[in-house]
Amino acid sequence: MTFILKILDFLFPSKCGGCGKAGVYLCMGCLQKLPKAKPPKETFIRAIFDYKNRHVRDLIWKLKYRGVKQIAEIFGTLLYERLLAEIAEENLFKNKVQRILAPIPLTIKKLKWRGFNQTELIAREIARLDREKLFFYCPDLLLKTRETKSQMSIRNRQERLENVKNSFAVKDAALARGKHIILIDDITTTGATLAEARQVLLNAGAQDVKAYVVAH
Repeated sequence: MTFILKILDFLFPSKCGGCGKAGVYLCMGCLQKLPKAKPPKETFIRAIFDYKNRHVRDLIWKLKYRGVKQIAEIFGTLLYERLLAEIAEENLFKNKVQRILAPIPLTIKKLKWRGFNQTELIAREIARLDREKLFFYCPDLLLKTRETKSQMSIRNRQERLENVKNSFAVKDAALARGKHIILIDDITTTGATLAEARQVLLNAGAQDVKAYVVAH
């Protein structure tokens, strides 16, 4: 699949999805115009953009199915800035803690087929920007243990919860025990996937689990 992606990048060079400016997938002017997400119902989730916006959906599609590095860098930078702002505020009221940064995983089968995990590309960019070492990057903290239907194809929240039930496992409980964990994902709708991942980590002894996503 990665070979096909390289051909697509050659045939369809980057341009801003908002204004058509060449050389970038999203220019600064159009970035500032993207609508912000409403707060998700799940209070442990933070989101940046409104997924209903077609430019946001287009960018996430290019990241998810073409692995466009430039888009991962944009999203990673925005999430990193959001994390820094919230962590700085938290540190005023409590002792400093190092947080574990973990992307939502794919199954091994899907990872091999796609060639990359889009949430790992975002999380890797956050880790690269983290010169203050606020986070311990742990890309394999969580494992996706079974294939599930696409959550986007399921409308009912209860069915979504059932779809992802028992689909995650913690690779090493010692890494999670007593820790503050930050999950990274590209999109969330009902929050079912992130809620399941969070519960697995809390069951493994994590002290606190929050999730940061690009769009909701």
